[in-house]
Amino acid sequence: SKPTGYVVPGAIGGFRDGAAEAARPVWTDIEDQLVVDWTLYASTGSFETNRPNSTHNRVCQASSVCRLPQQFIVQNLTATSDRQCASHPTQCLLGQEFTADPVLFTSRVCRLCVQNATYRSDQSGLPCLPVLTCVSPDASSESSFASTGEYESQAPTISSNRQCRTSTPCALPLEFVVTNLTATTDRICGSHRTNCPVGQEFVDNPDVNAARQCRPCVLNSTYRPDSSGEPCIPVSTCTPADTTNLTAYATTGFYESQAPTISTDRQCTRSTPCTLNAPTYVGAQYIVANITSTTNRRCQQHPTSCSGCGLEWTGLPRLDTPRTCQNCVAGSTFWNRALGDNELLYTCRAVRPACSPGETETQAPTRCQDRICSENRCNIGEFVVQEPTATTPLVCGRCVVNNATC
Repeated sequence: SKPTGYVVPGAIGGFRDGAAEAARPVWTDIEDQLVVDWTLYASTGSFETNRPNSTHNRVCQASSVCRLPQQFIVQNLTATSDRQCASHPTQCLLGQEFTADPVLFTSRVCRLCVQNATYRSDQSGLPCLPVLTCVSPDASSESSFASTGEYESQAPTISSNRQCRTSTPCALPLEFVVTNLTATTDRICGSHRTNCPVGQEFVDNPDVNAARQCRPCVLNSTYRPDSSGEPCIPVSTCTPADTTNLTAYATTGFYESQAPTISTDRQCTRSTPCTLNAPTYVGAQYIVANITSTTNRRCQQHPTSCSGCGLEWTGLPRLDTPRTCQNCVAGSTFWNRALGDNELLYTCRAVRPACSPGETETQAPTRCQDRICSENRCNIGEFVVQEPTATTPLVCGRCVVNNATC
């Protein structure tokens, strides 16, 4: 700043000729302070080159002019010495700036820019420039935070600006962030896996901050037959037999023919039906082993006849038990194949009633044969040899020609 109330030594007093008067500074009184017109001060006045004596006057010489703002005063003008001027520096070193505008009495000074804050890349001495700030990533969403922002690729110096480089974007949903962007390092992205091993599913949807993980399906509950990583599929359930009635239970239902794994579904097979084939009952079957969740129903054909005579079926074929035979009641019922009945359906027949008067029982009833009664008379051409009794039959003899008894 300009000093106030400054009196130039030797500039006032002495001879008051024109030169001396011109050296006087122009003073302006402002609130009791003196303000100097420094341009005049640096360019006007004179100094004594020869002292006066009794024979000649003082000899004065015009002072040197310090041209502002290019120069400054190294030595002030005195009564007997000239003003000394020097040139202000016109530039600074790289990374420096002038401390202030040129002043009158001192040389212009350079100072360093502030590391990491300002820089000057030329020697102009102009004010240091603010160092560039790299753009931070946009934190408004995960996707923008993973794909925006800059990082410092070259640190600033007092003579060079900070260099920023656009960060590598991680593209969702194909990539995730392995290492986050920092002030000085780039973001590192990794590719999400696009499939899982067979029998596994992705744990969740792609995330911006972590690699996508796979997990096995639940054995006997879910499965995944391919490597797509799609959600595991529920394992199929075999439809059980209908228990509404015995006929439905013997003919319906599925059983597990192949157990599920984490990569394959349960295989279900229709069970073997056991049938009666009513009303003929040809090839009628009964259940030997019931269907289970993992085993098939087993059927067995009912017997097609009872062994030997004197037997009958205990009832019609059933689905739950094998068919059995029972004895006819001796003297009351009988059966034999000579009757020609359907062997799948026959029952013992009732024995004929006791022989009537005039008849003789020629065959007693058993479980295998019926009662046979014979009429008490001889045929034409026969004669009675012996009369029947309750236990013996009539005995007849054949007539002889011209025999008086016939």
